[in-house]
Amino acid sequence: MVRNNNLVEAHQWDSSSQSWQKIGEVVDAVGSGRKQLFDGKEYDYVFDVDIKDGAPPLKLPYNANENPYQAAHRFLTRNDLPMSYIDEVAQFIDKNTAPVRLGTSNEQYVDPFTGASRYIPRGNTGGTGFTAPTTYGSGPVGSSNVDPFTGSARGSGKPKVLPVLSPLPFKQANVAAMEKKIQELNEATKTTDASAALQPEEGALFTEIFDAISTNNTSSLSAQHITTIATVIQRWPTTQVFPVIDLLRLVLGSNPAAFKGVKDKEALIATLFRAAERDQPWDNPLSKTRETNLLLVTRSIANMFQAPSGLVPALWTSTVFAELSAIPSTVWTKNTLLALSTLLLNYSCVIHRSQTAAQDQDKHLGLIETALGNANSDQETLYRALVAFGNVICSVTKPKLGKATAGWLRLTSATAKKSGEKRTQDLVDEVQSLIL
Repeated sequence: MVRNNNLVEAHQWDSSSQSWQKIGEVVDAVGSGRKQLFDGKEYDYVFDVDIKDGAPPLKLPYNANENPYQAAHRFLTRNDLPMSYIDEVAQFIDKNTAPVRLGTSNEQYVDPFTGASRYIPRGNTGGTGFTAPTTYGSGPVGSSNVDPFTGSARGSGKPKVLPVLSPLPFKQANVAAMEKKIQELNEATKTTDASAALQPEEGALFTEIFDAISTNNTSSLSAQHITTIATVIQRWPTTQVFPVIDLLRLVLGSNPAAFKGVKDKEALIATLFRAAERDQPWDNPLSKTRETNLLLVTRSIANMFQAPSGLVPALWTSTVFAELSAIPSTVWTKNTLLALSTLLLNYSCVIHRSQTAAQDQDKHLGLIETALGNANSDQETLYRALVAFGNVICSVTKPKLGKATAGWLRLTSATAKKSGEKRTQDLVDEVQSLIL
């Protein structure tokens, strides 16, 4: 669709003439008076964002009367992406919300792979591997019967999403603020309980961690750094430990190979759930301290599920799913549910080809059901949990749903209705085709 003076015209690619043909005028277009609903709010635009090959797209909402940098900052913060992209995101918003005129197509942004207005981050991302998909529909982009802007041939079906094999680690952080907060809390700890404060050798290792992250030399991070952080988490009071858990999350996300070298992963998992006060009743609502710790623990575990982290399932993964399954669904909040669905998605990515994935499958599916059925789940949470379910049912160890099939059909249909997004409806259609 392009704007020609006061009209919005619809054009279709004709492969025989290798040209765009006008097929009509749009009388009700998004961005021309009709709002789009995202996360319970109305926006003038909601763009799809491809962050890397095989990963589900993210949503970038924007209102025409707001500062593009404000929208860019909100998007990067929500999705835990590097702030180094803020200029690129803002420029993308600016270009794609300006009037588009015929004869200036070389100035407008069109994703050559999908035909949609999708922003695709580029450059060195510290290991996140942002890339764009290169094939959709029935043939590769550039083949004679393929639309060069949509990547699909005439009459081809919807692009397939599943399986998604690229985890989404939580890697964004204000490192300087994190380091400062840990130093402040450590000084306070020295006055209240000197034995709990950082020991000199621990302080030296923490300095190494911050130096490695700040200089993007994360390959130097090791299992020793992880176990040292875990030791401090175990020792510090739950009211003060949150930045240390967050540091663990950052190390696990920055160098997943370091986690592979941790000998006692069971002890690490036990330490994290103790920080979330697993032995205390799960009162609803949780205290702010406990909710924060649960959020950071869940994000940390989500970062453990990456290919370089080692083979799964294992004994420690069974402990993870047993602990998470013991948490009542009512205490999960919007933010903790997004972390949980990301954990479930990441796990589904790394066990997709495992011959022993059935080990944790029942609890994994139970938690996916929790995320999909929870009233606090937003559109992104629903989508990630749905991708996790789709990955499971098309994996090497595809479960036999049996009598549960009807329940999953109802739940996925309800998910599409609750989300209200086309991407979710398309994914539900794909998932249900795999179930039936």
